[in-house]
Amino acid sequence: MAYTGFELLVPAIERHLPILRVAAPYMRRFLRPRRIVYLASRPCLEALGRNGILSPIDVAMDEDEVAEGLSLGLVREILRLRGFDPARGGWYFKQIAILAYAQRFEAEERYLAWDADTVPLREADFVDDEGRTILERKIEYNAAYFRTMKSLLGIERQVEYSYIAEHMMFDRDIVRALIDAAMGGEAFEGGAFARRVMDSICEADFRGSCGFSEFETYGNFAKLRFPARISVRDSPSTREALNYFRLPPGGAQLFAMSGSYAWATFEAWTVSGDSLPARLKRSIRRTLGMLWTIAAAILHPVSCARFARIGRAVS
Repeated sequence: MAYTGFELLVPAIERHLPILRVAAPYMRRFLRPRRIVYLASRPCLEALGRNGILSPIDVAMDEDEVAEGLSLGLVREILRLRGFDPARGGWYFKQIAILAYAQRFEAEERYLAWDADTVPLREADFVDDEGRTILERKIEYNAAYFRTMKSLLGIERQVEYSYIAEHMMFDRDIVRALIDAAMGGEAFEGGAFARRVMDSICEADFRGSCGFSEFETYGNFAKLRFPARISVRDSPSTREALNYFRLPPGGAQLFAMSGSYAWATFEAWTVSGDSLPARLKRSIRRTLGMLWTIAAAILHPVSCARFARIGRAVS
């Protein structure tokens, strides 16, 4: 029987609203969480409500209230004092907040962090038959993540693959053990934990794209300290859905992708620029996406219609 006793944690910003309106019903249908917890700024949470994304059982949590002392403003100030662009603070803050969530008294035994711009396309289980939490195995490497992990926790990279996917199922008690290790025996406080993470990032890595990954850090920590409590799998996915489909995607487009992928991410950075070759390439891909959708709908009309109805479900 599928494990459904977890909560789904979705950090969101306002530019995610168009895809979240589409993704939320598919999250409920295919991921089957006990509830969805949206972490966002107060204006974004209000927009989620206005757009009908929140269901009656969902939780809208102000991101600055995840843990005492932890706030986006604090992380931005840490960056500013070190001479770096405070605008990068949101990237670090989101990751720190996802880990800090495990310290809340109401946190479930397991919680699934899921990227707001990602749509699940098939049913998925996140706990295997032996009761182990399932993590995704991916191909990615950023040396900065492991330098920070070494500084923060004193551990080395444990595997030759990456744990960075568009989601991760966290075991609350493993996260708490990770935080205890990072805090060096001191009592947890959100602001202090944020400073520990940020202080572990070297100057050179602040100048790069990012010097910390909560997924990579958690996966390697769990592999070292709690290897019997995790397993890995390889799931087909794409981060380039926007190269083939515009926002918001329709049910038929999602159905077409479901034949090849377990989830699809609509990341803006994957879309090429405005030069003539880039526009031509984008036009070709969008045409391929249209043909892909038409073929799927013609070959499987009943399944396509049923899939599309999921997206029209009322919250």
